[in-house]
Amino acid sequence: GSFTTVLFGVWEGRWGWSPGKGLCGLRVVRTTLEPIGVMRGMIRQILLVGDTFFNYVVGVALIAITGKQQRLGDI
Repeated sequence: GSFTTVLFGVWEGRWGWSPGKGLCGLRVVRTTLEPIGVMRGMIRQILLVGDTFFNYVVGVALIAITGKQQRLGDI
């Protein structure tokens, strides 16, 4: 829902991780290794919806064809 979108957007934007990413030792950062910022974190979460179309086919396809292997929310 919208609450989790906001919550995860803030977590990833401010600290670079969500609970699952934190458990796996992963972080979301800019190419400068700085946090992405709350607004970009929110946009990233909203665009996750686009990646999930057709059982993640859109996200997987974008990862396969983009030069830096990025999904829609990371471009």
